Amino acid sequence: AEDAAVDRDPARAERDAERASRWLPWSSEALRLAGEAELAQGKRRQARATFVRAVEKDPLDWELWFDLAVASDGRARVRAARRAERLNPLAPQIDEARAQLGLGTGRR
Repeated sequence: AEDAAVDRDPARAERDAERASRWLPWSSEALRLAGEAELAQGKRRQARATFVRAVEKDPLDWELWFDLAVASDGRARVRAARRAERLNPLAPQIDEARAQLGLGTGRR
């Protein structure tokens, strides 16, 4: 799935990630890859559901919460982004995405 993502083949990345998720049902990594592939294909609703499943498996992974924020809208987006920020307040991605996600500036 990672190779397919690097090759910019999101459909293949999604298929491979879903297969990996069946082989490693305890892992959130395959779900992260599947969600990112779904986002790349414009399947935002599906990606959001995938990221929700991923954060249920690994609620301390700030990147999963960040991905969930990207795939979400409204309050759900802000809640997920804030959770990512609390888990890793120094992540450069958080600062870079503040304006895009409507979080304003400065840490809370």
